[in-house]
Amino acid sequence: MEKKVSNKETIFREAARLFSEKGYERTSMRAIAEAAGVSKPAIYYYFPNKDALFEEMLAATQEQVQETLDKIKNSSLGAAEKLTEIAVSRFTMYLEYPELSKFLTDIEVWNIKKKIMQNFLKKHHGIHTSVNDIVAEGIATGLFRSELDPAVAATMFLGGLNMYMVTHIKTGQGEMTATKAREFVTTIVDGIKSSQ
Repeated sequence: MEKKVSNKETIFREAARLFSEKGYERTSMRAIAEAAGVSKPAIYYYFPNKDALFEEMLAATQEQVQETLDKIKNSSLGAAEKLTEIAVSRFTMYLEYPELSKFLTDIEVWNIKKKIMQNFLKKHHGIHTSVNDIVAEGIATGLFRSELDPAVAATMFLGGLNMYMVTHIKTGQGEMTATKAREFVTTIVDGIKSSQ
């Protein structure tokens, strides 16, 4: 059974596509409404303006990522497997929403909408905390080195993962597959694994 796509999700997808193709400033609410197949009054029913649309689009993305992370974090998997599942989920999300991923790596947007992006980064702290907790779990079980700083390891993991994805988005280098996600995590984990 195919998942029904909501008007908001369609608007988000089309807005991200237009933002990445034309740029944020050059994309009008009218163009987004037309691309999404909704009337101009309908788009304003959901969002009072383009900044509100953008902010809600980021919040929805953040919520989806955090929800997936919480499921992984609370699962019975070991710490290394949890990190692998996080990488796989991030790659999968990229493949499902390539327009949004491309748009979020556009430095112009980060410069234009600094306040919105700063709020986005504050909420991103929850993602960092989840990975930090998984690394701490790996230390507690003896999988990772006892002297490892979980915050540093979480930053290294998320930073490396994001850089891999940005490189792929910008240059097409590297594969965005579950196999490559597992290889990425294995490379990192082998560097922080306990020698016992």
